[in-house]
Amino acid sequence: MNHISPRAMGSTFGRTFCRAICRAIGRPIGHTFGRPFGHTFGHAFAAAVALSLAACGGDGGSSSGGTPPVEPTLTVSGTAATGAVISGGAVEAVCAAGTGTATTSATGAYSIVIANGSLPCALRVTTSDGGLLHSAAAGDAGATSATANLSPLTELVIAQAIGVSPATFFDEFAARQASLTPASLADAVAAVEATLATVGIDLAGANPLSGALAAGNTQDQLIDALQVKLADTGTSLAALADTVAITSASALSTALSGTPSLPPALLLQPAAAHCAALRSGTYRLVLFEAAAAGSVSSETVVLDATALTVTNFDGSTDSLTPIGTCRFTTPAGAEIVVSQAGVISVRGDPSGGIFHQGIAFPEQSINLALLAGTWNALGFERDAASSAPAYTANAGSITFDVDGKVVALTFCADVKTCVPATGADLPVIALAANPAGGFDFVNTTDAYTDRLFAYRTGGGELMAVLISGGGSFSVLTRQRTNAAPSLGAVNRSWNQELSAQLLSNGLTSESSNVIASVDAAGAGYTRTVTTSTGATYAENFLLNQPRDGYNTRSAATATVSDGSTVNVREFITLSLRGTGMSVLSVPSRGVYTFSVGEPGGVSLPAVQLYKPFAANCTALRSGTLRFVEAFTSVSGEFPTGLLTFDPGSLQLKRADGSVERQFTANGLCRYASADGSEMVVSQAGIAVFHVREQDGTQRVGVAFAEQAHTVDELAGSWTKIGFSRNGSGVYTVDAAAATYDAAGASTSVSYCAEVNTCVPVTDRTFSFSASPDGGFLRTNSLDGATDRTFAYRSGTGDLMLVQIDLDGSIAFWTPQGPLGLPNVGARTRSFDALIGSNLQANGGVSDTGAITVLSVDAAAKTWLRSRRTASGALYTETLAASTPREGYTFRAASTPTASDGATVNVREFTAMGLKGMGISPLSLPEIASFDLSVQQP
Repeated sequence: MNHISPRAMGSTFGRTFCRAICRAIGRPIGHTFGRPFGHTFGHAFAAAVALSLAACGGDGGSSSGGTPPVEPTLTVSGTAATGAVISGGAVEAVCAAGTGTATTSATGAYSIVIANGSLPCALRVTTSDGGLLHSAAAGDAGATSATANLSPLTELVIAQAIGVSPATFFDEFAARQASLTPASLADAVAAVEATLATVGIDLAGANPLSGALAAGNTQDQLIDALQVKLADTGTSLAALADTVAITSASALSTALSGTPSLPPALLLQPAAAHCAALRSGTYRLVLFEAAAAGSVSSETVVLDATALTVTNFDGSTDSLTPIGTCRFTTPAGAEIVVSQAGVISVRGDPSGGIFHQGIAFPEQSINLALLAGTWNALGFERDAASSAPAYTANAGSITFDVDGKVVALTFCADVKTCVPATGADLPVIALAANPAGGFDFVNTTDAYTDRLFAYRTGGGELMAVLISGGGSFSVLTRQRTNAAPSLGAVNRSWNQELSAQLLSNGLTSESSNVIASVDAAGAGYTRTVTTSTGATYAENFLLNQPRDGYNTRSAATATVSDGSTVNVREFITLSLRGTGMSVLSVPSRGVYTFSVGEPGGVSLPAVQLYKPFAANCTALRSGTLRFVEAFTSVSGEFPTGLLTFDPGSLQLKRADGSVERQFTANGLCRYASADGSEMVVSQAGIAVFHVREQDGTQRVGVAFAEQAHTVDELAGSWTKIGFSRNGSGVYTVDAAAATYDAAGASTSVSYCAEVNTCVPVTDRTFSFSASPDGGFLRTNSLDGATDRTFAYRSGTGDLMLVQIDLDGSIAFWTPQGPLGLPNVGARTRSFDALIGSNLQANGGVSDTGAITVLSVDAAAKTWLRSRRTASGALYTETLAASTPREGYTFRAASTPTASDGATVNVREFTAMGLKGMGISPLSLPEIASFDLSVQQP
């Protein structure tokens, strides 16, 4: 057996085996992000106790009757409040012995007397809106009284103490009561106090469970402050409590979630308007470059998500400009993309056009014991044998004990072939907290110290970055076995590359693929990739190769659907579970890549990702656009045509090269022209225009990338909402449903005048045929009349149809099917372009402002959301899904009172969301108008 020298395997991760001391080759940390962003950047457990009287006396006689003993009682009392006291709320208690119920008084107080009761107890109260709040009391089993308030604060304490949702704790109390002790509750109160202190809510030692709670007192004001913070950040109490539970010390490791999400403290921080995952706070910035001797390239920066500014360690500031959802640039040209767990990948430009790579995540104080266990790593190590600084990929695994000592180590110099360090070859390495943040990674054997920084996501998962002064680094995640992806899943990511010279190559790129097949034995899967021409080919992946936790894309020469071939390079990827991010090595190119998953939902077609985009809108790409306008034709030609968009000049051009319109950026994905026309763009790449003509007329139109579709793609059932001209020459909103076969012929049609009342259409059929001018002709069998229909498929794979008639009638069709309910806390903004009954578009494009989903009633298929008036006051409105039919959403007219006491007039509307498009056409009967509502990035 060969002897393995610990001094022959590199530095940083590999350096745990060697004494290589890397000479600092970089410049001061302060140059990175571009000169500013850049200076470093049963169900109750009821036990009935039977008391018996023992016979006594030596003569065998029975005793005479005496006074029966008094049954002991337990009284649990407290106050229930959500900010306002809960009056008339039903309170339930389930204890180690005994159960009970009560109703809160006008002051929110309650008291439950439980015969033969004993602690601990779990409690819950039903709030005025049907929600539930939970609490608990613990103490000596013989105690006769206990206090347990119920409030949003106690909801968080219970989640922290037990490590499951409070509702689960109450329902499973018999199995979980052992976790409820005075000590566990005290620790939970302290942890919640620390979390809330980060956002300025100071409990100051007050105990939410047992402290005085009454309308207007200190604890009530703290509850109010929490409720305001939840509303301002678009976070629901339930979502916060769930995150608190899964990240608590009590949570089981099996409960950890791989779904990218934010930790509790970040959920209460202000969010960027165009990226819910980007929150205000202090971030740890790690730069992958050599540093001055005795240091590493890492500092903290302070991010203001509302103002989109970054304050660097030296006090300088930089601004972030959004160019899409969770994608930003800086004035110096740096690019950042944000994962849904708040991890930022940074392509920074310090000066002179030389780009470097970095990673940033919220600064946290991580308990050393949390790092115990085995980690997988993928690193980029300086090659000591190279005359010029050069870095190559390596991998390995490392195991820490609860004290931070390395107890096992494996190093894979070529990423694939691994050698364990055993016996004398295992260097003495241990972690120690560094007062400046993170940990020192101290190798006593080889006399060097590197730095390690860790981040824990909202799902409880951890990631870590290990970096040396010479720029070598490793990115780590918990060792695990990867599961196969879901068949049909659509994956989209931003990618930033790091070269062998630690330079960030090229601009941030985008990639998209669809999981096409999964091996039944779990050995691998294939995915379909689209080329720049729209052709497709397959890539093959091996799961858990070369080891558990890694996946490998096999090298191949793939045949493309257009008959060409493409060279598929091998790469090895390590997914950082729970972060929404992966790192990967491409051996044939010698590069290291940071891949960040894009937010789900509306997206561009894959072929569009290869095209240049506008500087302030990644959804607006170059190419040929199909333009459709709600306009009455006077020439006998349909109001549609083709235009070309140039994202560099922001010009729409005609076929002859002349300029149709010159636009100027007027906000994220919003533009204006000199004549007052406006354009807004959905994240699926659909542009909505408000056009002002020279004669003073104003019209609305839509445009999207011209695509080729076949008739058979239209087969299926469709739902419509449109704006059609009636016999009086007035335009009104109508609806319809239709089913077409693969030949393009209708098999059923129903028409719904004014959206609500539908009748079957039996005197005619409709059929599609390809139009030589693009799109389809739709022919009416009754009179032979035709209209034009155009199809567009978004990046989600969804299809929409836009139908236009010579008289200006316009309609939108989307595949039939139920609508899902939004998530509590979801925040949206939209642009709105209104068309009146005379087909005139008055008032330009408006902005709804932020809308937040407050609650969802799954049974009723309704949700409550908050909006703001022009003065900033809050009010609420209720929406109903699948009303008046599947596929539609209805908002009833109402007159809610806003937070400033003013009355708001909420108009009725019926909307039909175009699946995968980020656009909802809707009817506003009160003002006889049709609206195109475009979801903002």
